[in-house]
Amino acid sequence: MAKELLTKQEEIERSNKELEQYGYKQELKRALPLPFLVFYGWAFVCLLTLFGTYGAVAEASHGMAPSAYLLATIGMLFTAWSYVIMSKRYPVSGSVYQYVGQSMNKHLGFLSGWAILLDYMLVPMINYLLAATYIRVYFDIPTWVIILFLLIVVSIVNHIGIEVTAWFNNAVVLIEIVFIVAITLMIIKYVGSGGGAGTLISAQPFLNTEELNLKGVGYSVIFAGAAITMANYSGFDAVTTMSEEAKNSKNISRAVWIILISISIYFVAVTYLMGLAWPEGWKEFANPDDAAWQLIVRVAGEGMGVFFVATYVVATTASGLSSQASAARVIYNMGRDGILPKKFFGYIHPKRKTPTGGIIVIGLVALTGLFVPLTTSFLLLSFGACLGFIMVNVSAIATFYIKEKKRGAGGFIKYFLLPAIGAVICLINFLSISKIGHIVGVGWLLLGFIILAISTKGFKISPKDLQV
Repeated sequence: MAKELLTKQEEIERSNKELEQYGYKQELKRALPLPFLVFYGWAFVCLLTLFGTYGAVAEASHGMAPSAYLLATIGMLFTAWSYVIMSKRYPVSGSVYQYVGQSMNKHLGFLSGWAILLDYMLVPMINYLLAATYIRVYFDIPTWVIILFLLIVVSIVNHIGIEVTAWFNNAVVLIEIVFIVAITLMIIKYVGSGGGAGTLISAQPFLNTEELNLKGVGYSVIFAGAAITMANYSGFDAVTTMSEEAKNSKNISRAVWIILISISIYFVAVTYLMGLAWPEGWKEFANPDDAAWQLIVRVAGEGMGVFFVATYVVATTASGLSSQASAARVIYNMGRDGILPKKFFGYIHPKRKTPTGGIIVIGLVALTGLFVPLTTSFLLLSFGACLGFIMVNVSAIATFYIKEKKRGAGGFIKYFLLPAIGAVICLINFLSISKIGHIVGVGWLLLGFIILAISTKGFKISPKDLQV
């Protein structure tokens, strides 16, 4: 036992030394083992968010949601490879912000981090909106009351410390898994008994050739659906923001693979079954925002619908907790480097060891959920995620293939071809985002550009060299 404890302490000391190589002092608390990191990613993704986005994805893809998720998964597998090699190369908590900043340019790193920050910042807001949507199915409570209550609770828990956040996430993920297993079995029984498509084996949920051949449809609808699904994948990369709180920084890359592969199989399999349970649902949803609830009540009855709503509200709260924690740590990195005011954004609570300023800001951002439609929120989330994913792939090429000149046959495949494929697929999904998503997303980038220009005195100073 003593030897095991010593080994764990040695892992922490080694991880701290790796961080110091990049000019940073260990200030956050290293408390997360591998299982906690995986559960953190699952909680961030919010396994039940699949049900929240199902209506929008099914409508956009004309009922071919499994294909939309499969397409997104292919791109994410290549992108995950880039995250893995970059998290090993730069074991720092800033994720995209640090990867691009360390490998290419600090200013570009800030803008890349600023882009994916849009993703991280919007996830709490979207989760509270989704929770409010389903609570209001049964209770006539004003949306603003629900959102305000949830963000206060989540902000307090995040402030208390990462260990409390992790334990809460673990409990909620287990509840989610119980529900997912139950509804999956019920859908299988429903379809197997003649409901919906009446068969458990069908290619239609993947490729509805009759629909695809209609004028003005085509395969572009699958790419449109895939662009929305990108929002569901943000959890696997968010775990990289915990590099400075992992007991062993090497576990970050392991967690990335476990999270991505598991959620990808889950997304494709469950949407396939949902497509079989209600093949024409995408045309018949009364409201795409609560389409999954409509399907669950149709398949399993009102009682299961109530169980779903209760579980969903708890799950979205856990996702809001994780996403606020990740966003707060990206902001902390920007504050630590002086791009944002250091006294506030770079502040670590001396007892809790948590980035208090970032937690407060993300909580306040969640209030914008009172004014932004849910579908628009998904598009903005996808904008930030896609752009951030593209830049991680590019930074992998810049680090290993260009700067470190790993250009042999193996190097070409690992450090150029794989990241390049990931970047291209993410770019296609990025271009598939609707016009309103691009307009607001570009506006966000312009705001980041202005902040960067002011803080670096017209780009004359490197963010890392700022004295704030």
